[in-house]
Amino acid sequence: MYSLKLSRQSASKKRHTVKPETLCFLSWLPCTFTRVKYRIVYTSNYYTSYSRRLFCCPGYSAVGEKCRPVCSSTCKNGGTCARPGQCQCASGWTGSSCTIPCSGQKFGQNCTKICKCRNGASCN
Repeated sequence: MYSLKLSRQSASKKRHTVKPETLCFLSWLPCTFTRVKYRIVYTSNYYTSYSRRLFCCPGYSAVGEKCRPVCSSTCKNGGTCARPGQCQCASGWTGSSCTIPCSGQKFGQNCTKICKCRNGASCN
């Protein structure tokens, strides 16, 4: 989260009343009159604007409001990107982008489980 201090300046016309004392034209007695003047007054209003921004670690990118790992190649056959540059393959697939099928004696996710088949049966 970061913050930014901003300001807005506005101008307004303010009424300013002046009451000078002068001599009246018809008599020698002092008289008063009111003169109205206007002046422009500038005001500055300061406010702070807050904003959220998601910062992700290297190898991750922002997707919505979460950081997701980025794989260099697209994970195929139902695989997902588990860590930066590493696919987690669906059952029956292996390889860096999940394009290699499991060999005859292995199975499971990323082909990590070994078949213990008897009597020459194949693993599937």
